[in-house]
Amino acid sequence: MERCGADFRLPTLFLSECVLIYMPPELSTSVINWACQKAKQAKATAQFVAYEQVRPNDPFGVTMMRNLEGRGCPLLGLKAYPTLDKQVARYLSAGWSRAWSWDMNTVYSELLDPLDRRKAERIELFDEFEEWHLFGAHYCITIGVLDGPTDDQDQSKAAAAAAAALHASHGFPWYSYFCDPCAACDGGHPSAQLRGCLTAGCRRPFVVQIC
Repeated sequence: MERCGADFRLPTLFLSECVLIYMPPELSTSVINWACQKAKQAKATAQFVAYEQVRPNDPFGVTMMRNLEGRGCPLLGLKAYPTLDKQVARYLSAGWSRAWSWDMNTVYSELLDPLDRRKAERIELFDEFEEWHLFGAHYCITIGVLDGPTDDQDQSKAAAAAAAALHASHGFPWYSYFCDPCAACDGGHPSAQLRGCLTAGCRRPFVVQIC
């Protein structure tokens, strides 16, 4: 990344979509540690977002593990971090200031804007909810946040910049990460649906709108 011109003094978002889970756990954890240390050395704020499988020990998880292993792509890291709590502990142990992890059922039912959810559900009639929920329970999003050595307002604006970069490059529905009102806009989001906060020192759950 440094050879490509990455500047870790800027607010940085590390995004991993079903990548770390296929690595041996000691190697994937070293990536998470490296990302945190690079941001700390630069005295900057950073976020690490990972999307990957979870819960390998129930019947669905055992079958998922076996099928992928049979295709030659075993989930090498899943048994080391099999639960949401283990995922969170992994990031905190690596030095990240805060961390969260949700399975995709929670993301869909609690974190997405209800209007977006209803739009998606109107696109096509869907009645295979049992299978849908099984898949949703076995994939998760984990987020680690590193607070930079700035005051709360600068920290909030840095996180907003990272969130904007994520939305611009990938179009994901996670837009901002602050309580209402927030330091990023000095007054709150008039149309925000609160899902939580990444402002330094805040412990509310997470996610939604750019000022």
